[in-house]
Amino acid sequence: MQIYFINSDTFLKNADSGFLDEYLEGREFKCEKRRIEFGLGRFLLKYVLKTQYGIKNPQIILKNKKPSLENDEIQFSLSHTRNIVLAAFDEMPVGADIEVMKERNFDMIYRFWKKTPKSVDKTEFYREWTQYEAKIKLQQESLANFNAEMFDNLMLGICSANPEAILPRLEIFELNPPQNAPSVNKYPLSSLKNPQVCSF
Repeated sequence: MQIYFINSDTFLKNADSGFLDEYLEGREFKCEKRRIEFGLGRFLLKYVLKTQYGIKNPQIILKNKKPSLENDEIQFSLSHTRNIVLAAFDEMPVGADIEVMKERNFDMIYRFWKKTPKSVDKTEFYREWTQYEAKIKLQQESLANFNAEMFDNLMLGICSANPEAILPRLEIFELNPPQNAPSVNKYPLSSLKNPQVCSF
């Protein structure tokens, strides 16, 4: 399993003006934030599918409202939060979610889930939240679940249809800003904080 991510702030500062236009697929957006998320998401998917998986002309379509390749040769899941756009890739279906860990009305959300936690801990809440979102994106039974904190304030959640443990086969890469061409740097797994196999 491989994860690729972009820091949109630094990436777009170094990109040509109009860089995103070819990745918007002719769509119009009501807000700039959504335009950037969609454009960078499509760029990230197409760049990785072409350069890392050798798919010359990836055609991304919607299946059950989820971006997918028409022939399903590689499975992927896209997520974004604040200035991070992230995609997980695997041979079997995968769901991924990344969230900024900010304060919110945790009690209200637990009531929506019809759960009564013993205590409301922000980190534990985001472990559950990212698993919940990742399972929705997976769109089938999850056979392996994983969570970890990235940087100082992000929680990453992954669900997979592959029963093999996620962490031993996980690789994370950052796609750096284009100067002549984007570069890919491996993100050290040792930078993940509190990695856990989850059972939510």
